[in-house]
Amino acid sequence: MWRDIFTSSKSLASNTLSFMLRSVKNRQVGAVEAADRLLGHKLFSKSRQLRFADLQKPDHVKRVLKPIQELQKIVENDPQSLDLYTVHWVLDVYPNRPDKLENTSLYEVMSWYEREKTTKKIKP
Repeated sequence: MWRDIFTSSKSLASNTLSFMLRSVKNRQVGAVEAADRLLGHKLFSKSRQLRFADLQKPDHVKRVLKPIQELQKIVENDPQSLDLYTVHWVLDVYPNRPDKLENTSLYEVMSWYEREKTTKKIKP
């Protein structure tokens, strides 16, 4: 790419700026953004919401840590606690769904319900 944009008639700063601008245009994008760009869709104002379900094996799932303030409270109150991660749809919510939702699929559960933060502690 440098050979394509390098011109001896331009200054080094100008060539470097051209290289930087060309490099920024080439970046990795997610599958949804790539599909939208290929189909000519706008990248905003969608009528449908997209939810990602990480369907990897449980030992390969990428868990998200709780915010630092919550982690500090956990360490202060119960240093032995293993409750370090945010709730995960596939590992936590779906397997523990109520009995009346036993015949619903993961897709239905994720499309029908929103995850909300609760202030009260749920007992197992």
